[in-house]
Amino acid sequence: MITLGHSSIVMTADTYTLVLAETYQHPATSTAQLVISQARRTARKTTC
Repeated sequence: MITLGHSSIVMTADTYTLVLAETYQHPATSTAQLVISQARRTARKTTC
């Protein structure tokens, strides 16, 4: 099993799980903000 130079697979998994979570946080937040913004605009148009 490849551990990418770490002493155990647990160390490798912990490291890359943290990196991936940080990598995808900004795009996920941006997407959520866009969806909410568009939903608010749509709601305003349908109530006017």
